[in-house]
Amino acid sequence: MESPIIATLPRGHRMDRRFGVVFDIAPELSDDLTRVDGVRTREAVILNQLGIYFWGQIALWRHREMSAIAEELQIPVGRIIDEGWTEQAKNQCPLAA
Repeated sequence: MESPIIATLPRGHRMDRRFGVVFDIAPELSDDLTRVDGVRTREAVILNQLGIYFWGQIALWRHREMSAIAEELQIPVGRIIDEGWTEQAKNQCPLAA
């Protein structure tokens, strides 16, 4: 069963074993990831380099993805959890409820 969040993403995404849903080519439009408290410009740039452009992608992260992302961002995974990145991203997605 496909998540309603995935259904809202533009075409061109794929499932990555480490990072979850990613894009290999930057979509024409993307979300402002810095609207998630704790995601600064530095983090947003790195997330984009990893193929993460939408709040929906962050909303779908589980611990495995958070750990891999934290490693790439060179931050503790606890920061992503404590700052509630996935919950904030879900709140930005109209179909996440």
